[in-house]
Amino acid sequence: MLRKLPWMVEQDSARVRVAVVNVSRLLGDVMSSIMAGEFEAEVVSEVRAGPMLRAVAAFRPDVVILGNETGRAEDHIGAIQAGVRTVRVIAVNADGRSATIYDPGLAPRWVADVSPPGMLSLIRNVGGKRK
Repeated sequence: MLRKLPWMVEQDSARVRVAVVNVSRLLGDVMSSIMAGEFEAEVVSEVRAGPMLRAVAAFRPDVVILGNETGRAEDHIGAIQAGVRTVRVIAVNADGRSATIYDPGLAPRWVADVSPPGMLSLIRNVGGKRK
């Protein structure tokens, strides 16, 4: 069951809300370390693919980081963006070094650099919350 914890309910409009979905333990650890010192972004949910749509609806993130180890992220993109029409989805490829970015209303684009600084830039520069 998904539930919002008190610290998750209070939203700071200046912060970018991030949901991490279906990522490997290693990538999850990397994401946690990237966000640890960030005051501009917060991880609001970490889930596997099964409860993903409920988590997206419950936490309404600005960015979803989606593990794409199977190469089938496209199967989930439409459902994620239907739940939150303004969400950016970053589908990290199986190699962990590149990603495909899905912004609402735009064609998908491939990004070669998803190193920690590159990923942080993709998270910060989302929608109306560009930093």
